[in-house]
Amino acid sequence: MLNKLLKNRQWGLKRILLFSMLPVFLLTAATGVLFNYFAAKESAQNLLRDYVEHRSMELKFIANLPTLKIFIMNLRLGLEEEAAFFRVELEDSLEQFFNAPDTPAIHHFTVVSQSGQELLRVVNGKVTPTFQESVNLNFLHTPSKPYDASDFKLSSHTDSLKLLDPINNELIGGLIYEYHIPIKQILAKPRQVLWFNLLFSFVGIAMLFFLFYLIIDFNIQPLKRLSVAVRRIIDGNLDQKIDAVGFGETLALSESFEQMRGRLKASFVEISNKNDTLATLLEEQRRISIQMGEKNQELEASKAQLAQSEEKLATTLHSIGDGVIATDEKGLVSSMNPMAEKLCGWTLKEAQGRPLDEVFIIINARTRKPCLNPVGKVLDSGEVVGLANHTVLLAKDGNEYQIADSAAPIRNRKGEITGVVLVISDVTEKYAQEEKLRQAQEELTKNLESQLYTDELTRLGSRASLLKEIKASTHPAVILIDINSFRTINELYGVEVGSEVLVLFSLHLKEFATLKKYQAYRISGDEFVLFRDTAKVNVSLCNSFLIELFRFIKKTPISPSLLNEDLYLDISAGVSFEPINPLETANIALNNAKQHYSPYAIFSKEMDSHEEITYGALWKKKIILGLQRSAFVPFFQPIVDKQQRVVKYEALMRFRESEEENTAYIPPHEFLDIAIKTRHYNKVSQITLLKSLSTCVNANITVSLNLSYQDILNRDLHKILRKTIEKNAIGGRVVFEIVESQNIKDYDILKAFVREFKALGVRFAIDDFGTGFSNFTHIFELSPDFIKIDGSLIKHIDSDKKSLELVKAIVFFSKEMGIKTIAEFVHSEEIFKTGLKLGIDFFQGYYFGKPCPWEN
Repeated sequence: MLNKLLKNRQWGLKRILLFSMLPVFLLTAATGVLFNYFAAKESAQNLLRDYVEHRSMELKFIANLPTLKIFIMNLRLGLEEEAAFFRVELEDSLEQFFNAPDTPAIHHFTVVSQSGQELLRVVNGKVTPTFQESVNLNFLHTPSKPYDASDFKLSSHTDSLKLLDPINNELIGGLIYEYHIPIKQILAKPRQVLWFNLLFSFVGIAMLFFLFYLIIDFNIQPLKRLSVAVRRIIDGNLDQKIDAVGFGETLALSESFEQMRGRLKASFVEISNKNDTLATLLEEQRRISIQMGEKNQELEASKAQLAQSEEKLATTLHSIGDGVIATDEKGLVSSMNPMAEKLCGWTLKEAQGRPLDEVFIIINARTRKPCLNPVGKVLDSGEVVGLANHTVLLAKDGNEYQIADSAAPIRNRKGEITGVVLVISDVTEKYAQEEKLRQAQEELTKNLESQLYTDELTRLGSRASLLKEIKASTHPAVILIDINSFRTINELYGVEVGSEVLVLFSLHLKEFATLKKYQAYRISGDEFVLFRDTAKVNVSLCNSFLIELFRFIKKTPISPSLLNEDLYLDISAGVSFEPINPLETANIALNNAKQHYSPYAIFSKEMDSHEEITYGALWKKKIILGLQRSAFVPFFQPIVDKQQRVVKYEALMRFRESEEENTAYIPPHEFLDIAIKTRHYNKVSQITLLKSLSTCVNANITVSLNLSYQDILNRDLHKILRKTIEKNAIGGRVVFEIVESQNIKDYDILKAFVREFKALGVRFAIDDFGTGFSNFTHIFELSPDFIKIDGSLIKHIDSDKKSLELVKAIVFFSKEMGIKTIAEFVHSEEIFKTGLKLGIDFFQGYYFGKPCPWEN
């Protein structure tokens, strides 16, 4: 009876609370409905405004497309074929743009010229034929009617924008963009939010009723959770902990069950660990058995492979094109292949067991004096040895062969020398051809021999060895040395010749380092390090040391065995005395020296690579914006004849800093490398070349254009240049300048390019001649019309005898070949008069005129 009374009181209280709070809930719900309605209306208007603003931004984006402006400008210049090429690219871009997911499904986009002629039309994402009808452009001079977002029935809008010439700021056309506004789709989301908020209000009222149920249910939930935990233990789940629930006896019961679960889990874990240990032991026993079987199979396979390798080696030695002779540790002949028998005039049976000096007799081709046998030197030094230049092998039958060879030690597994292998190459025919060419080029080659490189390998301490010494040092002194233009040697003569140059250079460097109590290391391809743990730093002594090092390298010849002359290398160096990361800071100093064209630099805290990264990022942004506003323009510098009459102009690339009248024009060395790295070079070069050819056509002048190897590889640029030259018939007024010393990997491509454009009347010039040009064969094959002598030689011919003699040799060589010469960097009357005496044909420099825009 009491229980019933309590229950009746509880339900009475629930009714009192429910009916007293009901007006509050209803008032709150009504307020929420009004608030959400006005919020949804404002949201819908904002969405409509954003939709229209986004379409306006799309129209501005299309107007800034470089392809659109180039297409219209080509039509204005009458270049219909070029305009057709850019029209295809523009149509692809517009179709891709208007088929994007967020583009209006129903739209009408039109491009018109400055005369109102319809040029291009896009309807619902597809380019459709134009009607070739005139359009009134008055709408471009009056602002578009703004869209009324409060009118939810206004479902379409028209926007327009005029197009201006980026150079003259003149009207060149306009854009018209008509599109449908999906009112229902845009208003759908605000409606959903409104209904959701209304539903949320009613759900809140329902939740209050549910709260009373939770209060009643609270007392029986602890026993329910404890019952579920007991069922988990019965099912074998011992990992989930039983939480302490309830009060009094219920709490004590839950704690007892938790203790029982913990003990059961510990027992199961112990049994599982013992089972895992037993399984691991069995698996290890099986693995060892399998490995023993595999080792036996590998041993049998190795024996078979060794027998096969010996057979292949014998076959290779008999079929190889070079002669191979092997001796024992005493220098007695042990084996010869057929080519060695032919070159030496001895059969293997006759030569076997004889001293190598009796079978392999070599003399100097010029002095006819005996040469030192390389095998003896290998046995003494244990290192690879090559023959000196101009070596002749005297065969037993009286024949003589011009040879190149190398000898290397044969070692057993203990590292002991058990003999020597000698490889002989017959270079008689090659030597005869090079000797004829050498006689014709000897005077010029002597002045350029410091840029020649050659072959064979040697060893110094490795990078790892250097790092170990640095780590153990307390006051490290690191001099990082880089051979300038070493890549040119590899590309001109091959990796083998380049490797021998590194070997011979390292031997001389080691000699100098030992004398100065330094240790020498080679840490990468053409980078070397001189290292010493010094007690204190003396910058003055360091400068003296570096000057002595540079003099030693410049005066020390490199004598590759495969070349007929000595080479003199040029180096750059970076120095660091930093206790932390001295190698990295020396590299920073080296890069700083190269950037400032200095022979060497000593690291200081001001050399921060972060500045270079910031500079590169700044120029990348400038290049991208410059392409959009046509900031890359040609400057023109006159080239005169002996009577100082202007005969042509060289077009030089410049970057216009801004659109202001007195803006700065930046030369290409500031940004061209960054344009190449960021893959914008092709566009930059194409724009400059086309603008230069346009000036050639309009001003009726002869223009000389600089082409890089990257331009020559650009097939698209070929087509554009060819079309422009053929259409305007200006082949006879165009000269292409090519820097042969650039990284030209395939001369067949270059020669094909020259033949293609020479057929159009275009003439060719070799630029920067005398500063890295070393392969005269390419000159003969290219047959250039002009040779431009580098300014670094011309600007000192009135005061430097070596420069004067070198220029004199170049002029003599050019006249013999029937090639006209052009002198660069003529900055004074004295230089001009000296050039006239030498017989130079044309001149260019500040003395005659500085580069400037054509309109100036």
